Amino acid sequence: MEEIKIDLINGYEHLNEFYYQNGNGSIFTCKDTKTPVFKAIVSALVSVILYGITMSFPNGGWIFLTILASIVSVICIMNAIKPGRQYLKWKQSVENLLSRVEKYEVQHLKVTNDYIEMSNSDESVVDKWNSAIHATLKPDSIYLKINEQTTYIFPKKSMKPDEFVSLTKFIRTKIES
Repeated sequence: MEEIKIDLINGYEHLNEFYYQNGNGSIFTCKDTKTPVFKAIVSALVSVILYGITMSFPNGGWIFLTILASIVSVICIMNAIKPGRQYLKWKQSVENLLSRVEKYEVQHLKVTNDYIEMSNSDESVVDKWNSAIHATLKPDSIYLKINEQTTYIFPKKSMKPDEFVSLTKFIRTKIES
């Protein structure tokens, strides 16, 4: 029976870097929210400026432009709400995960032909391989989905290079079989 034991170090730092790469740390820089939020802010500013002009020069043209800009602003804000809410939900779940991982300097990973076990000083979680749904093997990380509630992410930086290679080969073998 093949068994691999790996000590995962600096889990918080590596997961933080993994999750917040490519601007995902802010609603203003995340690729899914950047454009809708920018459009909403710009359209709201244009509406406020036009409102100020309309108050200074209350004629029909400025009033029409203010109403039109306000309608565009409302549409842009509504289009920014859905991705914004999704981003905030995602960020909250990431923050919850990171806060749980932060208190452990080292976590222990053990994989065998029958199960995968993650443990730390407080708990141990064991999942059977036959419940694994999906694995994504990248050059810098391994993403392993066991079921709808359980997902493992193993950044390459959290282990030795030879451990990462052997874990990748082992997971590929288990998922393909």
